[in-house]
Amino acid sequence: MNKASAAQIRKIYVLARESRIDNDDLHSLLYSLCKKEHLSSITVAEAIKLIDCLSGKNIPGRVTDRQIYYIKSLSEEFGWNDKRLAGFIKKVGGADSIKWLTKRQASAVIEGMKKLKEKGAEVYG
Repeated sequence: MNKASAAQIRKIYVLARESRIDNDDLHSLLYSLCKKEHLSSITVAEAIKLIDCLSGKNIPGRVTDRQIYYIKSLSEEFGWNDKRLAGFIKKVGGADSIKWLTKRQASAVIEGMKKLKEKGAEVYG
């Protein structure tokens, strides 16, 4: 396959900067989408997938807005801060950010949070 062009790589960095995504998070996203560690090794198709994701276009299989809303509402109900939620998402969903969950991972996070809710007040805080 053809390697991504220099223009595509620049576009990726511009979109990441505009979205306030730091270099570590960008590379985490790169790995979760393409299973590659360096932008220099991605193909044209992988660059398109990454650009679409950074542009906010809906990617098949990615977490839905409804799932994000539900996860955030449960998190607020628990009184969790962003760091606590991020840790739970990483542990249960295996993603570095709520935006990078797949539908399946988001479902696992939601189910895990529902189980915590059933356990009661000891999980809050």
